[in-house]
Amino acid sequence: MLHSRELDMPTDEFASDQDSPPETTIEMTDRASPRGALVLGGIFTLGSATCLTAVIVVLVLLLDLVAGGGETNMVPPMFGIGAIFIFGMLALDFTHSRALAGFRRLREENRMRMQALLALPVFLVLSVIHPLAGLGLPLGIGTGALALWGLSRLGTVENPWGFVPAEAMSILAGRDTTGLDLASATESNHALAAPVRQGGSWLAVLGAVASGSYLVAGDVLVPGAILALALWSYWITDRTLAYLTISALRHQHNQPPGAVVRRLETEIMEDPRDGLVVQDLTVRSTEGTPYLNAVSMQVDPGEVVGIIGESGTGKSLFLRALADPFSLAGLEISGAVHWDQQDFWERRATRQRLQAVYLPDQPLLLPTSGANNLACFQDTQLLDRGKWMLEQMVFAHDMVEQICAAPDARLLPSMQRQALALTRAFLLSPNIYLLDQPERALGDSQIAALSRRIDRETRLGRSVVLVSDNRTLLEKCDRLYVLQDGRFVDYGPADEIRTRMAGGWARFIGKRRLSSEDTLEPWIRSHFRRDGDEANRRKVCIVASELLALSCRNADPNSTETVQFLFKHFQGHCLLQMIDGDPPLSSGQMQIAADLAKAKTLEARKNILASIMTHCQEFDAEGHLDGRILRAKIATYDPRKIKASAGGDHGPQTR
Repeated sequence: MLHSRELDMPTDEFASDQDSPPETTIEMTDRASPRGALVLGGIFTLGSATCLTAVIVVLVLLLDLVAGGGETNMVPPMFGIGAIFIFGMLALDFTHSRALAGFRRLREENRMRMQALLALPVFLVLSVIHPLAGLGLPLGIGTGALALWGLSRLGTVENPWGFVPAEAMSILAGRDTTGLDLASATESNHALAAPVRQGGSWLAVLGAVASGSYLVAGDVLVPGAILALALWSYWITDRTLAYLTISALRHQHNQPPGAVVRRLETEIMEDPRDGLVVQDLTVRSTEGTPYLNAVSMQVDPGEVVGIIGESGTGKSLFLRALADPFSLAGLEISGAVHWDQQDFWERRATRQRLQAVYLPDQPLLLPTSGANNLACFQDTQLLDRGKWMLEQMVFAHDMVEQICAAPDARLLPSMQRQALALTRAFLLSPNIYLLDQPERALGDSQIAALSRRIDRETRLGRSVVLVSDNRTLLEKCDRLYVLQDGRFVDYGPADEIRTRMAGGWARFIGKRRLSSEDTLEPWIRSHFRRDGDEANRRKVCIVASELLALSCRNADPNSTETVQFLFKHFQGHCLLQMIDGDPPLSSGQMQIAADLAKAKTLEARKNILASIMTHCQEFDAEGHLDGRILRAKIATYDPRKIKASAGGDHGPQTR
């Protein structure tokens, strides 16, 4: 009789699947600027500048014909013509905003850039009229640019509001969130940028009026031309200095520096395979401080991989570096990340299949309705399926409607926000889920629903990388990686790691190189956290370092071999085991080292095996299928007992 997996499914779950809205193929595009945005912005800016030129000409004619010639009947038509061109400028700006709707920053920067570029042709036109006619432009722009350059060298950034120490208590107590935001933020540019821009613009006007008056006195220009020169000089100088302010100050000092991402060359990837392959992912500060140090991982299709470790070891940073390294402002990221042998970090503005969804520890929600946040502004078919999936998470139809109807999803209760973000992640159906503490704010029933959803997704061949402390979710993991101080110190089948940890054993896996000592020593020290444990740490670190050096003597520096260390505490001693791929030690080697260790001579210090034995109560070695095991029993002390005895005046007695 044939066996069907459907028969193993709970009846209620199978029945609900029959009523679920159908899945839809979802494609996405990465953020990009519209094609031709610069050209389009240039056309609209040029049109506005032409209208402005016409207005200035109208002003000159008004002065010449009315004020100078006394033709008062020309006031209404000239005013009407000027008003038409002013409304033309407004119409062009409105059309520009509609043509590039949703790209306000891009529009503004393009507009200022194009207006600044007009400075050169205007200066050339005025210079053709007379070499002195355009004097105001270089005077104002040059002086303002020099002042802005000086401000950029100062590098001072001012907060919108500065608090006195007595006010800090109120802010940190949560009584003044607005004050906290103001004290944490920085202004968009230097405090003196606006005065410099204004001063440069008026200096240009002064230069234009001075040169224009001189030319009028010499019968080169008509008196009305002075107004044209002044207006053009002010507008061009102001627009140019506005653009220079953004270029020299805002981007340099107040916007966080972008991430530096260096991809490893594809050809150095070893053993290309399907699924997620992470190789030598490193994240460090610009000063060189490492936060993640050459971590590597493989996740097969349909596999659940858990990352565990203490708080602050880099688990969340690892997931974020996988999903969005370009947003890690001020950090340097290097490595290679591939999914099905395709670059995982590639960004494209073309329609493509969604590779991954990253769910941080705080839900990512836009300031819009719950329905838009759930269905990502897509059609009603996707929203219907999203509502159905959300109901499987919160178990209440009324709550689903309440969440979707919320005008701003960010204001929902924490459980509903988390359920909404999780449901959206599964609704998008990517190849791999990167979940950081998904159990946060969820109750037991929601965690059970999340566990069932993970089972369903993995049966469809989708993978999960999970950072969690929840036992129910960790039991779903096929493999576990233990992260410590920015490195994976242990990894393997989840059952094996759980069994080993339940027995009190900790394992370290590192490359068979002396450089692994940089991670091995902090790993050893992490097992001695009591006050007064320093002598224990020092002695065990010496033995571990010597064992690593012994293993590295015969290792190929270009190989990918690893070495393992196992550690466990006992009362009065600890056990440290090293496993590598070398042949077992001979009885002769062991005997010679033991004799040298007992003699305690200078030659004993030169013999690395004898040096290890001098720090151990017992030492033995044996072979196994893939190499050898070296075991060291090291005496330790309990600092609590030392403090309790004799008033704690005598330190630990160590050999």
